[in-house]
Amino acid sequence: MNDSTLITGITLAYLLIVLVVGLKARQGQSSSLEGYVTGGRHMGLMVLFFILGAEIFSAFAFLGAPGWAYSKGAPALYIMAYLTLAVLVWWIMAPHISRLGRQHGFLTQAEFLSACYPSKGNILGLFVGIVSILAMIPYLTIQIAGAGLLFEAATAGTIPFWLGSLLACAVVTAYVYASGLQGIGWTNLVQGIMMVVVAWFLGIATVDQLYGGVEEMFRQIQQEAPEYLTMPGANGMSWGAFSTAILVSALGCGRTFL
Repeated sequence: MNDSTLITGITLAYLLIVLVVGLKARQGQSSSLEGYVTGGRHMGLMVLFFILGAEIFSAFAFLGAPGWAYSKGAPALYIMAYLTLAVLVWWIMAPHISRLGRQHGFLTQAEFLSACYPSKGNILGLFVGIVSILAMIPYLTIQIAGAGLLFEAATAGTIPFWLGSLLACAVVTAYVYASGLQGIGWTNLVQGIMMVVVAWFLGIATVDQLYGGVEEMFRQIQQEAPEYLTMPGANGMSWGAFSTAILVSALGCGRTFL
């Protein structure tokens, strides 16, 4: 068995595991709309943590962030900065929104904002609902495209981009349709643990194999391309752009609680 066949088999097994976990999550779930959309409002802390993590990282963690760091250098640290601020935004917003959601039975952003800011004919709620749906389209497209790229790269083209995207889309559609937020939560938990393990392993192993360690890697970068370790970075990202990226991203993370 060659490497390509082995990796393809592992990739397909991974998809199967995710599908089974997502479908299994339906067991014991309430058949109500609240049970489907909010998981009955009793998601555990660990599951909720990985749901929020998946909202932020997903394909970006393996494609976008490394690409930024490779092309720009130090400005990629904006990612660490906005994640730190996002935690503060969540800490301020989350308890209040959760309390109101449980008290009034809110299920969507539109319901919450309509109750907070009543408008004639519920125009605000309608507007927020439309914007939420439209904003979700490019987000979903990026995630599915990212999955296709990862599968194509991992299998050396055995699973082409279109097929990888199609498989990922089919698996996600199946368990979301069957299990709602419970399916999303448990699959995110499984995938999140796998991503953390794989990311740490590859990060440490790759650096150790190519440079002999993290310290030696940064020493070589300092000698050969010092612009990657200082602001404004390799491609001249200004401080204004850097701070704006932090602010917008931090506020964007806060909307996951709405």
